[in-house]
Amino acid sequence: ELMNDQPWKERLIELQMRLELGEILEEEYAREEAVVFQALRDIRARREEMARQMAADRDDDEGGGGIGIYTGYGEK
Repeated sequence: ELMNDQPWKERLIELQMRLELGEILEEEYAREEAVVFQALRDIRARREEMARQMAADRDDDEGGGGIGIYTGYGEK
């Protein structure tokens, strides 16, 4: 749920519809819109952090992330 942005996107569409129908005022829309956008930024930040962590973990598993070339040189 902390990674799912779909409910927030749906909330934004709902707010836009309510504004267009006159159910809410521009001020309320602006307040709610700010909450939605902050939630979306937080989700994006969590996703980016997870991606960085996964890349770092993958690099650790591969021995530092450098390129290794196997030549077979020196084997009998």
